[in-house]
Amino acid sequence: MAIKILVMTPEAGVKKVVEASFRDSHVHVARRVDEAQALAVDQRFEYAFVDVSVLRPLADHDDHEGCLHAFRQSVPGVRVVVLSAQKGI
Repeated sequence: MAIKILVMTPEAGVKKVVEASFRDSHVHVARRVDEAQALAVDQRFEYAFVDVSVLRPLADHDDHEGCLHAFRQSVPGVRVVVLSAQKGI
């Protein structure tokens, strides 16, 4: 059975990288939180690869914990992997 993965990023090409890494997966892409919420209504995702820049509007710009909490509420049960540019680490 294929795992369902959500990729949330404005970057082109990330979907292909995730698909190559998880060959037994169905990968869905959302560029914004509202798109992810719409996808989560109809299906349950096991993993979400989320660009930190997409999360920032959910809470105070520097409140990463708050951003993740808000995201987890909108996409329940998902395991989150946060993506960041090297300079943002």
